[in-house]
Amino acid sequence: MNLLGFRYFLEVARTLNFSEASRHLHVSQPGLSQQISSLEKELGFKLLKRTTRRVTLTDEGAFLYENLKPSFNKIENTIEEIATLKKSTSSNHSHLYRTVCC
Repeated sequence: MNLLGFRYFLEVARTLNFSEASRHLHVSQPGLSQQISSLEKELGFKLLKRTTRRVTLTDEGAFLYENLKPSFNKIENTIEEIATLKKSTSSNHSHLYRTVCC
């Protein structure tokens, strides 16, 4: 199980649209669909209900989305914060270490 599959799922769940999600993620729509299907198979349950016109979340998909979304937001915010700190303290890496680690 990898984080990329979950990231892809989160984007599809947010947009409820494979085409839009694939554009945001810069991946092909068939590749995105395959990743979601692989994730569903690995988890042992469906995350999305797909028809030719709509994508909706299953109960399991909605639960997973609501619980994963804050974690991925935290990861993205942490990476952005480190990048900001690194730019402002490019000559003093010990400040970054103290800020992040201690």
